[in-house]
Amino acid sequence: MKIAVIGTGVIGAGLAEGLIGSGHTVLVYNRTAAKAQALVDKGANLCLSAAQAIQDADVAILVLPGAEAVQQVLLTDIGSGALKGKKILNASTTKPEEIESLAKQVSRLGGSLAEVSIMVGGEQLKAKQGEFILGCDSSEETFWTEILSGVATFTVRAGGVGEASRAETPILFSSMFSMVTMAYAAAAALRLNIPQAVLDRYVTPSVPGGAYFLPMMLERNHDTALATVNSFSGVAATALSTARSTGLPTGVLEEMQKLFTQAIARGYGAKNGTAICDVLLEPQANTQSHP
Repeated sequence: MKIAVIGTGVIGAGLAEGLIGSGHTVLVYNRTAAKAQALVDKGANLCLSAAQAIQDADVAILVLPGAEAVQQVLLTDIGSGALKGKKILNASTTKPEEIESLAKQVSRLGGSLAEVSIMVGGEQLKAKQGEFILGCDSSEETFWTEILSGVATFTVRAGGVGEASRAETPILFSSMFSMVTMAYAAAAALRLNIPQAVLDRYVTPSVPGGAYFLPMMLERNHDTALATVNSFSGVAATALSTARSTGLPTGVLEEMQKLFTQAIARGYGAKNGTAICDVLLEPQANTQSHP
């Protein structure tokens, strides 16, 4: 199967490498071609445009920053009629209403757009340990499940297009609370000089991802960005929007969002989300002090 992966950031690159390892012919495209070179070295075929990648592949998977980028690729970059008969899977971060609207537009052009939420990081995808939530028509469930099977340990269909994005809602809340909870725990541990043995036994196991988050926070080293402050800010915005639309209280979410906003103002946007610990430790720091 010829599979195009459009967007080769951390997640896109991990997915592409996993697919290569599963025996697929993988075509890759990234606006900055140099970012796809490592995949070419591993056997991927480099395309000069997203349109070429979609046209030359049997299916295409989009791993782009958001709905605007997806719309640009599908409705602007590709010529009229080029989507006819094409099957495309959106793995970009989009709101339910955004992907639903895009799916209708692609359908009118003769193509089919499904969605997938990728629930693991790039390293797990490389190791073929992917976990996926599908949003697609029931008639396409087997097709997309088989496409992902070579890199998946778990795949579930949440419903039609838009439902995978909705299924992420409780996970978004969980990830926000986990990061903020660990940041407060780390900041308190640093201020109170808590022994490492206490943290290892009682704090690290208490929060999902604690073994990863806590050392970065304690060392105040946020350079390894699995999920950036910018991405957490986007998560916060989506969580707030969902809470408002479902009648849930938003006060605590608004306060958490402020931490990510302050971290971005200090120049931490591209750093790992653990950087919010520094905001807690230096609440009055000059926002220009961290380039």
